[in-house]
Formats: sequence, structure tokens, C-alpha cells
Amino acid sequence: MRLASIATGVVASGVVGFELAIAVFVIIPRTSVYGLSLALILLTAFCAVILFAIRNKRTAECRCFGVTGQPLGPVHIARNLLIMSIAACGLFVSGLPIGQLTPMEITVVVLVSLVGVGVIASFDELFGLFSRERR
Repeated sequence: MRLASIATGVVASGVVGFELAIAVFVIIPRTSVYGLSLALILLTAFCAVILFAIRNKRTAECRCFGVTGQPLGPVHIARNLLIMSIAACGLFVSGLPIGQLTPMEITVVVLVSLVGVGVIASFDELFGLFSRERR
């Protein structure tokens, strides 16, 4: 049991390190393509782990984006797919010259991004609010 606990800690630390590396790569213009690509890889791995847990009827709590501790399920796959679509859009537009954006366009991008971050961060709560299943 102790070995499983150690392995879990190592994997969790590795994931956090991977996520920090992604954040650094994404904010540096020259490496943003690598950061977005790594984000897609990590999110694909998350989806695979969630599918494995669902198929094998394993219960694990998701504490991403807060402390709700909702059991892993389809809502987490949906959230990850949403984030993956945003990363894919980032890859698509990464070659566009940013210097040509007007102040109004930059404002719109920032506002839409803030709303998107809010929706993703509250995805579990929003899903619970609109789902038929009430807890």
C-alpha cells in the first residue's frame, strides 16, 4: 500500500510539473506551439484515464478547478474536450501576426477569454445546475 501511495505522489507531481511547463511554453511566443501541443497530449491522457476509470467502475474524485470532489465521469471528458478545442484553435491561429490586431480586437479576445476561463473553471457546477440529476 505504501508503494502505491508513493507512486501516486510521483505521478501527481509529474503532472503538476508538466502543467507548469505547458504554461511557460504557452506564454512565450516562440514556444507557444509546443505548449499547446503538449496541452493536447496531456488532455488526451486525462481523457484516457477518465475513460479507463469509467469503464472499470473505479471511483476517483476530480479536484481540478476547485474542491468539489465530484467523481470522474462524462462531464470531465466533456470539459477536457472543450479545453482541447481551445488549444487546437490556439494552434490554428498561432501563425497569425499579433501586431496587426486593433485595440478593439484585442479587447474582444481578452473578454471572450475571460468568459471562457470562467466557464471552464465552473464547468462542474454549471453541469450540476443544468443536469437532470440533482445531488
